[in-house]
Amino acid sequence: MVTWAKKRRNRNRTRSPLLPVEATVVTSQRGPTPEVRKISGRAPKNDALTLALREWREDAARRSRLSANGILTDSHIRQLVATRPRTIAELAEVIDMAFATRHGESLLAVIGSVNPG
Repeated sequence: MVTWAKKRRNRNRTRSPLLPVEATVVTSQRGPTPEVRKISGRAPKNDALTLALREWREDAARRSRLSANGILTDSHIRQLVATRPRTIAELAEVIDMAFATRHGESLLAVIGSVNPG
């Protein structure tokens, strides 16, 4: 299924020329479900731990020559802020074990360096 918006940011839009001509057009006035709106509206808060984790992520991405989201996504940052893991095992519950093994010590140091609150 392929979808597109007829209007976005006050600009009219049309079907992509790459879509087959016989594509069925279905219009919807409802828009995204409340669950999708809730998820898409989430952004990490700018508290001290979130900022410290973002800075750590940028440094790790620069060292690894990866994108920041390739290192740690905003969703992972929100989960780390919410759970504040203290061990690599707790960290592995939020992110995968390979990442926790590789970056766990430095990530836990960042989490431990920021006072809760």
